[in-house]
Amino acid sequence: MEKWIICDIDGTLLNGKFMSQKTINTLINIQKEGYRLFLASGRSPYTMKYFVDCLELKKYGGIGICFNGGIIYDFKNEKNIMSYTVPPEDVLKCLDYAKQYHLKVAVYSHEKVYCEKFDPKLTPGYYRDDDVYKYVSYIEIDDLSKITADVQKVACVLEESDNYDLFCDEVKKQFIRVHKGWMEKSPNGVNKGVAIQNLMKMFNQVSDNLICFGDGENDIEMFKVCNICVAMDNAFDSLKQHATHITKSNLEDSVAYFIENELKKLIVSD
Repeated sequence: MEKWIICDIDGTLLNGKFMSQKTINTLINIQKEGYRLFLASGRSPYTMKYFVDCLELKKYGGIGICFNGGIIYDFKNEKNIMSYTVPPEDVLKCLDYAKQYHLKVAVYSHEKVYCEKFDPKLTPGYYRDDDVYKYVSYIEIDDLSKITADVQKVACVLEESDNYDLFCDEVKKQFIRVHKGWMEKSPNGVNKGVAIQNLMKMFNQVSDNLICFGDGENDIEMFKVCNICVAMDNAFDSLKQHATHITKSNLEDSVAYFIENELKKLIVSD
């Protein structure tokens, strides 16, 4: 049975805004050896295009777990396998919390991002000054509560002065921290782990064949369903608690390093 490698993108695959050539070569080679590659991220399918092209995911049948599981996307056939949305009432709750805590907020619907006033802080680091802008439309709207389009996620910016731990329990229940300055609301009952479980059923896969890499709190549920779980050195401590292995930081080609130096020894030992 084929083995799956499931990678978070930002803070994991990227050593800044881009993947190194070493990482690209390693992931292409591991696919040539019969591993199947999945990208698991808060990104939309459209903002994964750079990775799809660099890693030849269409050729090798790669799958995207997008919007933290809100969309499961078949890169080869360019279509959704599964799709979920945030209920309108939950969108309104999130907007109310953002107002209460004076947070900048953006609402994501497929390739469109709605905000009351565009601000570079409303774009995660991977969106700023790079080619992703070609695939995403930012739309300013006076009242975000009037959005009628399907919503895949709601995101809020955390300033340095914001303390996530001091937010009320209801806010923590709605949002999950992806990175230090960024938190997101996904559809109810949806996360990377649930998406992986759905894919396992679809492809008759077992968890023993799953290897995952991540750094954020939105990777915790993914770590719970995989056999080999590798946290970056730069990962949240809360994620490291669920890891079977901790490797170098994302700035040190950590995914490539682990695959080349550790993974094959683990697979042989199995």
